[in-house]
Amino acid sequence: MDQLRGGPSDGHVDLRLDALKLNYDMKGSPPLSRSPIPPAPRSSDVLDPEFAAACAECEAGKPCCMTTGQVEDAGDSTRKLVWPVNQGNPQKSMGMIAKAKDGRSLGYDIKTKGAGKSCQAMYGSRPGFKVRGHYRTATVPLTQHTHPIKHDDAFSWAPALEKFVPRDLLMAIAVSDMILSLCTAYRNTQGGGSAAVTPDICVIGGGMGETFRVYGYPEAEITGKADTKVRVAFTTGGVDASAEIGGSLNVTYGSHKIEGAARGIARTSTTRSSPSKEKAPGLVGQIGSIIGNFSEDVSLSSPKKDRVVDRTDPASGVSFEMGLAFEAVGLKLQAKKNTPDLEVMIGKLITTVTLTLSGKLDFIDLAAQVLLSPAGAKLVQEARAHMADDANAVRGELRAEVEVSATGELKHEIASSLQHTIVFNGDAAPEPAALTSNFGGKLRIHGDAKILLHVEAEVWIVDVEAGAAGILNTGWTWQMKTEEIEETAADGTKKSKRQRKKRYYFEGLIASARAYARIGASTSVKRKPPSQRTAPAQGTHSSRSVEMSQTGPQAAVGSNKWNDPNSPQGVKYELIKPTVPKVTDNIPDWQDY
Repeated sequence: MDQLRGGPSDGHVDLRLDALKLNYDMKGSPPLSRSPIPPAPRSSDVLDPEFAAACAECEAGKPCCMTTGQVEDAGDSTRKLVWPVNQGNPQKSMGMIAKAKDGRSLGYDIKTKGAGKSCQAMYGSRPGFKVRGHYRTATVPLTQHTHPIKHDDAFSWAPALEKFVPRDLLMAIAVSDMILSLCTAYRNTQGGGSAAVTPDICVIGGGMGETFRVYGYPEAEITGKADTKVRVAFTTGGVDASAEIGGSLNVTYGSHKIEGAARGIARTSTTRSSPSKEKAPGLVGQIGSIIGNFSEDVSLSSPKKDRVVDRTDPASGVSFEMGLAFEAVGLKLQAKKNTPDLEVMIGKLITTVTLTLSGKLDFIDLAAQVLLSPAGAKLVQEARAHMADDANAVRGELRAEVEVSATGELKHEIASSLQHTIVFNGDAAPEPAALTSNFGGKLRIHGDAKILLHVEAEVWIVDVEAGAAGILNTGWTWQMKTEEIEETAADGTKKSKRQRKKRYYFEGLIASARAYARIGASTSVKRKPPSQRTAPAQGTHSSRSVEMSQTGPQAAVGSNKWNDPNSPQGVKYELIKPTVPKVTDNIPDWQDY
């Protein structure tokens, strides 16, 4: 239209423009193929030469300026995406490796170039490319240009776990988890380093207007071997942990590097419970789950709503030792030549988690509050305070404890060389069988519970029930396995693949009320006021300097000394809630590893 305004001088320009506007307003009218007015009266079959000269030679759906174009890896010209996109050339996405630049900066470079002719519609910037990446948009012509794309350099490996696991090993495990996750993810499009390139042309069609997307992944490579023992003391008074690492590791993740001897010491001491359970995937998530879930259940022995760990005197606890073994050879993420894809290379990878525990967890306060009436609970708590002082004489025994031990291991081993392509266009490549052939295991903390509540003449008879798994009193279990699943491909065909799965469950602590008895025994020694010092006993028991007089046994079932005075014999009390009421092969659910 601009060309018409400045073009013909025969006095009919306004008429031509009105005709064009009418054709546009009619919405859907076919493109004009001849002059909207005749050059002379009664000559409707003759084209208007002035109008024809002013029109661009374009056809609907057929770009007229850009004829070809491409986006390529600036470091490898064999890796590229090409316009026009068609059935024989459907690729529209590419993966790139982001490497460290200028110290901490992370990014990668792409090139754009194309071929064509100047725009006939007088758009000075067309044809060209619009390039968007990392909060920046640029418009460039078809001539070759290089575009630096920045990538976020942040790397989170569950920093709360650094209090328990040395940072070097935690980073190596987290990087290996990330690399292996790409073997199961389909066209991962995480942000941080993505770019989009679109042709800047008037007419969109013929596969020329498609947007190409480029996804960046930090450079990642691991070789080395490390072992550590994570020692944690979970007590009712707090958490103490220490760990040291041995071995040699060479790890690269973006600008983060570890080279040479593995080093680092983790230490923590707190009067509160350990960090909350980690939600991270892979082995990092498993480590967080083991420490976090077990610590949380220790803290639940407090009857207080805020679950403050520093709650009872004397304290009890468990000595917890987690063994972590890690070995990797040639574990690397790299660009794949002659394709827009990436690939994972693994020479060898072995990760193993074992666990050793010893000790007892004290649940006296919790058991007294849940099982007994307020008066009965107060009597137990007062007796406990007196028993903790050697200067007092109290006849009785108070025990509500879980003695723990551990068995099993969690292991993932890839013993032979593996190469896997991360496909960015079309269906994902089948997951390598070697990735899941030696993956699994079961790590279980066994709990043997005992509850004895006997203060002076008062005795509560309690049985500890089997946990949710129906075998022992209680337990904490972490499991890993591979599962065959079926997926539907883009063409509608069914494909099966093996997927890594994990789950965790706690069996709870359940007790049943049996009977209450008053046996008529009491001490004749006057109790002294409790001293200020405390004794770190596991189960509290005292019968020093006791003189008794028997007045005859009495017994009662459904006594008001229970929490529910009208409950029948054998009613069950849930001291700590299990993860699920009953454990089966499929309950609780298995989660993606």
